[in-house]
Amino acid sequence: RQVDVGQTVAASMQAPILFLLAADLTKMKVNANIDESDVGRIRPGQVATFRVDAYPDSEFEGLVSQVRMEPIVVENVVTYMTLIDVPNPDLRLKPGMTATVTLEIARRDDVVRIPNAALRFRATDDMFVALNLPVPEQPEVGRGGNQGGSPEGRRRMMERFQNMSEEERATMRQEGAQRGGRPRQGGVDEQMNAGGRRPRPVTADAVPTTERGATTIDALFAPLPATVTRGEVWLWVGDELKRTTLRLGITDGAFTELLDLAIPPGTELVTNISLAEGALTRPTAGATSSPLMPQRRSFFRR
Repeated sequence: RQVDVGQTVAASMQAPILFLLAADLTKMKVNANIDESDVGRIRPGQVATFRVDAYPDSEFEGLVSQVRMEPIVVENVVTYMTLIDVPNPDLRLKPGMTATVTLEIARRDDVVRIPNAALRFRATDDMFVALNLPVPEQPEVGRGGNQGGSPEGRRRMMERFQNMSEEERATMRQEGAQRGGRPRQGGVDEQMNAGGRRPRPVTADAVPTTERGATTIDALFAPLPATVTRGEVWLWVGDELKRTTLRLGITDGAFTELLDLAIPPGTELVTNISLAEGALTRPTAGATSSPLMPQRRSFFRR
């Protein structure tokens, strides 16, 4: 209440405030500033988790309700305000608290995953020499880096395509459509003509905004495309190192989703090699060295 009984209320250019209604603190919002490099993957309805300094051991959860279009520029850093609805039934959260937010942009359940350490591992020539194995030749890369440009590459991709199931073929066609009508890594499709060339894709007419049936700007955002990448892992098969290329999905930083079962679940992957004492090897990828210190070879002991 802003006034008392008997008080004179005068209004000139604006209406006087008689009562001020308090906000419902059991339903709060988190104003998150999302960097411009990440805002393209934010959609309403995504799950958000955050922590506050007042309760460092507790994790709170909410849902993204809105992504503001107006940019916020501070010292040439562009961010976009994102509103997150958070229930607060026990009133532990107070207005003005600082939160550290984590947004879940994709989720997969019951999938085969591989450790990212296996994707980072790279076998060097010294490792092959120390293991008494022949050093493999580096694969030749044609013009433009398209591995499917050679006849041998097209033949292998054709055999692989014929051995795929209908679901895998549909997924491969979808990937090709997302990349402008060209399958990844020289993939093949049933739409190729007799000359081995792909017809130009037909672009559908854009649907006007007024005909999409959207009531808010957030409803116009297209769904996130499926994340599909490629990576290499090394297997230890028959006392030999074998390199295998895999199709990968989303990752949480520690593990990555495996899309195609080129290797069955439970297969042992090489993440590191420790050589016996006296075997020389170069530091693996990711090892740091100072340019001010002399370079030395390292000894690894099992």
